[in-house]
Amino acid sequence: MTFDEARRQMDDARSEMKVDYQNPDLPVDEKFRQVQAKLRPGRLGSDSTILEVRRRGDSAVVLIEHPGESKPLGLVIGLADTSHEFYYSMTPVASFDEWVEYLDVYVMVSLDTGVAARSSRTDRGDYVEICEDV
Repeated sequence: MTFDEARRQMDDARSEMKVDYQNPDLPVDEKFRQVQAKLRPGRLGSDSTILEVRRRGDSAVVLIEHPGESKPLGLVIGLADTSHEFYYSMTPVASFDEWVEYLDVYVMVSLDTGVAARSSRTDRGDYVEICEDV
């Protein structure tokens, strides 16, 4: 079996997973409050720092001080649909609590794998919003 065939088979298996998602009607305001509580200001990995988390519509924007950047980077995290994993969007999570548990890992891994370099950028005044082009 080739790598592509194995990946397709794994993706098919994930798409067939059925999970009883808890907290489906949790208001975005409450989701944002929990995201803020999880992503507190402070060191993130070895060379980045979370400055704050702001609300913008149905999203949270994590402001990060990152080496080599003249302004903080703003990583946008959508809050409308929190029923799937960050990396494997076909893989459901059991609850919002499970989803929020991995936020700091998601932000750190995104930075460690070069999201700052490969993303499109939009100047938002006091920070630069980064958006991964997929």
